[in-house]
Amino acid sequence: MHLICLHNVVPGPIDAFDEKCSRISVAEFEAFLDRVSEQFELISYSVYETLLREGEAASRALALSFDDGFRGVYDYVLPVLRERNLDAVAFINPPVIGNPPGTLFHFLELEIAFRITDQQEAAFSFLDAPLYFASEKARVKAMKSVKKHLKAIPEIDRAAGHAEVLERLRVGRGAIHAYAAGRSSFQTMTEDELRDLRSAGWTIGSHGMSHRTLSMLPADELDHEIEMARAYFADTFGWHDLPFAYPYGDIVHVGEAAPARVAAAGHPIAYTTVPGPSDIGTNPHRLPRIDYKRFLREEGILLG
Repeated sequence: MHLICLHNVVPGPIDAFDEKCSRISVAEFEAFLDRVSEQFELISYSVYETLLREGEAASRALALSFDDGFRGVYDYVLPVLRERNLDAVAFINPPVIGNPPGTLFHFLELEIAFRITDQQEAAFSFLDAPLYFASEKARVKAMKSVKKHLKAIPEIDRAAGHAEVLERLRVGRGAIHAYAAGRSSFQTMTEDELRDLRSAGWTIGSHGMSHRTLSMLPADELDHEIEMARAYFADTFGWHDLPFAYPYGDIVHVGEAAPARVAAAGHPIAYTTVPGPSDIGTNPHRLPRIDYKRFLREEGILLG
């Protein structure tokens, strides 16, 4: 069995930033479902988790997961899957639920800064050479370079680097948040919409609090990221024993300490983004998932 990792589904059209920031169009999502159904058995996540717990692995079965709680999952994915009698799992970060004013994922701040800056080059203290970005393609490439570096360094350095990026690009947080507020692709689900997902048979899981790299956090902040999210779901919704998905999810981002802390907080299973099938022999707190686009590449599936 494989669990596919997706993020946001939007009406389209998709631009170069969307393409690199894990957004796909509704049309692409439906094409994906149609094509993979020809070769694999699409199953509900609720069925997937049951098979996983019972140690039964259907080798050609696929289920779907969605990280970060974007509104597109509610608006577009929920009705599409309902028509196919499928459910999925959504991994949520509590602080961004319902788009509180002034609250935005830090990686979205970086994306928007590169979208709206009037600069065409910048040098950053944490990179060896200046970045040049006179075209949209170059801006996207520069953004990816910055993100890749920042999510793999100690948290105190990441936060300083993040501030430096906004300063060097000459983009303020006010402008970033105003840009995000006017575009549905940056919006997240509300508490009521999460309840609707649960009522429709979906599973809600924890994605930690602030989507920071768990392996790069001091012990007290690591515990806060995991425990405060668990407490939020328990206190607000009465939901317990939820699955967990590590932010970013590669081995370097998960680290050695986080799986034991996640288990101790009461999460019975936890997912990485290390690709591979899930079976009874897999560590329940290091379960694999595979990125949507990587899965298509590895299976040679073309949507066009």
